[in-house]
Amino acid sequence: MPQRKWTAEEIRALGLVIDVETAGSILGLSRTQAYAAIQRDDFPVPFYRVGDHRIRVPVQPILRLLGIDDENVADDDQPGTPDLRVVPDN
Repeated sequence: MPQRKWTAEEIRALGLVIDVETAGSILGLSRTQAYAAIQRDDFPVPFYRVGDHRIRVPVQPILRLLGIDDENVADDDQPGTPDLRVVPDN
């Protein structure tokens, strides 16, 4: 099965964070390859764990890795830095 080709607009429309399968698809990795890279701590962009089983990948570092300029990046953001915010547990 041929790999899906993602456009910059489609990637931006996904929101701030996505799941591993979607991130892998954008980066040309199969589901198995993406999870194996996560296990090896070798995924090409930052990711974070939510709870015991969920893993989320910020979209901004994927855009940067692909060389896609994002018009929505704030002026104070530094290139190469993931746009993550700490949200306290309630």
